[in-house]
Amino acid sequence: MIIIDNNSSDGTRPYLKKLSKQYSNLKAVFNRSNLGCAKAWNMSIKMARTEYIALLNNDIIVTPSWLEKLLEFSIEKKYLFFGPAYKEGDLNYDINKMYKTFTEKNKNKERKNTYTGFAMCFHKSLFEKVGLFSEKYSKGTYEDFDLIMRLKKNNIGFSTTGSAFIHHFKSKTQDLIRRTEGNDYEIKNRETFFKKWGRISGKGIIRPRNKVHREYIKLKNRMNIWS
Repeated sequence: MIIIDNNSSDGTRPYLKKLSKQYSNLKAVFNRSNLGCAKAWNMSIKMARTEYIALLNNDIIVTPSWLEKLLEFSIEKKYLFFGPAYKEGDLNYDINKMYKTFTEKNKNKERKNTYTGFAMCFHKSLFEKVGLFSEKYSKGTYEDFDLIMRLKKNNIGFSTTGSAFIHHFKSKTQDLIRRTEGNDYEIKNRETFFKKWGRISGKGIIRPRNKVHREYIKLKNRMNIWS
């Protein structure tokens, strides 16, 4: 297990240092500043020595056998990029009861062309085909959309499975950044995304091609299909 700490200040660092001493299979990396999602994810991908990689955000709760079920799904369906079903928002329900009921009902179901940006699983060969996450996007937002666009460009399928279930508290880190630093980074990331996948008018106003904009809207909607 690899944990990237992006310069946290809430007591996470000493906690991780303690865990690192207790568990030999846990590697914690402490960045001196918040390098953002893309750089942190790429660091962990480069460090990983496993065939499969799961990237998890810090605001999720996993359930028993979630990873085993994901791997079984990937191997059976031959997906290089895949993820679990999820419920999002406050944890105002019994997750142990919920995941058992949900996975039993949906274990044979999948949602093609959907993904979970906060719990992404990959076969490492995917990055050899399309490259790592683009580090042109700062802090977080749009780096996952950029990867999806490259998958679609290369006709690489992806999906989520109802056989694995997690809970997502939703954008806890991003909401904190917006409150304390504003959302200028998000606006810049949006411009970067559409400059690459859309087009810019003579006045510098983003006017994405209709097809690209439709794909972008679909990606945003697809993230919530299991909620």
